[in-house]
Amino acid sequence: MIDLDRDYWGFNARWRLQTEWRSGQLNLSAGLAGDRQPDLRQGFENFVGSPLNQSLGVPGRLKPDETNRATTLDAYLRASWQREDWTLEGGLRRVNARYSSDEVFLANGNQSGATRFSGCLPVVGVRWQLAPQL
Repeated sequence: MIDLDRDYWGFNARWRLQTEWRSGQLNLSAGLAGDRQPDLRQGFENFVGSPLNQSLGVPGRLKPDETNRATTLDAYLRASWQREDWTLEGGLRRVNARYSSDEVFLANGNQSGATRFSGCLPVVGVRWQLAPQL
């Protein structure tokens, strides 16, 4: 059995520009996005009593008691330029993520820890519209 208390919040702030450039439509955007999700998690045995006299399906002893967090913070840039039936697109996103777990119930050893991931995600593309109705 688990008692889970989860919260979540995030934001996305973006700047955008649309303008004519070199006989085409230029769209630029840049932004910053972030998320945070903390979880307070307590796990309980699904029984009480001794092996010969158990009551099943009721909360028993506390097992895990932990706080888990996931946090992200990303910056991004995007550009597209459309001229007639051709569109050129490109973008870059810098990703930063952190995951952590803090354990309070230490009877089975401390399993707390944290890890981070980061990287850049580029994208480039060319699009050709075969017909106006597609």
